[in-house]
Amino acid sequence: MTAPGILTKRASYVAGRWVDGDQALAVENPADETLVCELSATPLEEIRRAVAEARRSFDGGEWANLSAKERAQVLSVFIDYLESVREPFIATMVSEAGQPRMFAEMAQFSAGIA
Repeated sequence: MTAPGILTKRASYVAGRWVDGDQALAVENPADETLVCELSATPLEEIRRAVAEARRSFDGGEWANLSAKERAQVLSVFIDYLESVREPFIATMVSEAGQPRMFAEMAQFSAGIA
């Protein structure tokens, strides 16, 4: 089972590859206790590797060498992508948090985009 239209894998994406966890985590809708999806718990050593790789990339990788204008362009593409998956993204937020749609849409999604 996956959340409505957003999750396609149970694995975590760590430093350029998909990593399967050693334990399943159930995500329940707190409003009605229905199962939204099951995720794979990322092993601690993979979390440490992800943090170290993110730090390395931020400090000396491609992102560190981009100008402010180039970074803004990347973020603009990311925002465009989020807008393209607006409806399934909001449905996912409603399901996993058990919150009203209006709150998910306005306070979380739209405010986050802004």
